[in-house]
Amino acid sequence: MRWTVTDPVTGKRSKRSKMFTGSGGKRAAVAEANHIEATERAAPTATEGRKTTLRGFITDKWLLHVRAHTSVTTARTNEQRVARVLEYIGDKPLDKVTGQVIDAMVAQMVTDGVSDFMRRHFYDVLRTALRQARKWKLISGEPWIDATRPKITKKRAKVASLDDSYTLADHFWLAGKPIAATYVETIADSGARPGEVLALMWDAVDLDAGVIDIWRAQERISANHYQIKETPKNDVSVRRVALSQRTIASLRKLKAHHAELHLASGGIWPKDGLVFPSQSAQLWTVRQAGQVIKRMADKHGLTTGSYSRRHGMASEMLAHQVPVAVVSERMGHASNKQTLDTYTHALPQHADAAVDWLNNRGK
Repeated sequence: MRWTVTDPVTGKRSKRSKMFTGSGGKRAAVAEANHIEATERAAPTATEGRKTTLRGFITDKWLLHVRAHTSVTTARTNEQRVARVLEYIGDKPLDKVTGQVIDAMVAQMVTDGVSDFMRRHFYDVLRTALRQARKWKLISGEPWIDATRPKITKKRAKVASLDDSYTLADHFWLAGKPIAATYVETIADSGARPGEVLALMWDAVDLDAGVIDIWRAQERISANHYQIKETPKNDVSVRRVALSQRTIASLRKLKAHHAELHLASGGIWPKDGLVFPSQSAQLWTVRQAGQVIKRMADKHGLTTGSYSRRHGMASEMLAHQVPVAVVSERMGHASNKQTLDTYTHALPQHADAAVDWLNNRGK
């Protein structure tokens, strides 16, 4: 008979086998092997979980796992957040981190003035770590279920209308800044994330077909250092987005502008690299681009922000009854639900439509 066991420390699965000497033949042997495997899976808290503290598990095992299986940005974010959790309950034995302990941590954070948004993040990173401990059989049970996940008050996304974005782009064109102008138009038109647009390269732009292919994005390595990553935020982030004739015309002008800079610089300025580089032809970061937009928007009384352009496109499309699935795909959202949750404000007419249908159903 054969069954599977899981190492409680490493989480590695391996096969075990033993000669079955009882009666009942193959069926009885299989049943006995299944019983052994189920017993092993339901075993009480591993000895390792009783010996180590939460801090020891996080620093010696979980963070190593995170660094090996997530992006640099995600790993760094998790390290920063879990460090705060360890300040509160790090010395607690791993198997003693109960729902009550988690609730007490959240309550103390409230007393310390930690925002509800960050309390949610701290709770979530602890829950993720404990789930891994459970998977590795270092603890039994699911203590996070007995705790209350902190609630957050959702803020309505700041929205810049398409007209606002196009007006801002016009001001950049008049100021002789074609890169910034086309950047604003491309975000407003595509609904892509700023980091995706700023990582766009000419090999992903098809001017004849009027589309851009999104698969690259910016990734922050440190406070002031960014790089382009070739892997998407999620599977649906890889997408092809069709642009309006206005934005395609602007991209044609921008490409000609790059070619002129290439010739004027004696070939130093790359003409086939980044679509939206900085003034030094290097990677233009989301933060730098946001500052440029803010200065010009404040000067002319327009909406600030880069993400507000993305929100504007989605809001106007939904308000004009473009199918949610189409908008969600364009935005690179993981699900239609995410789109609806984010842009509920753009769907006020749907409730009226439901009532109108009910009132007119029998007519």
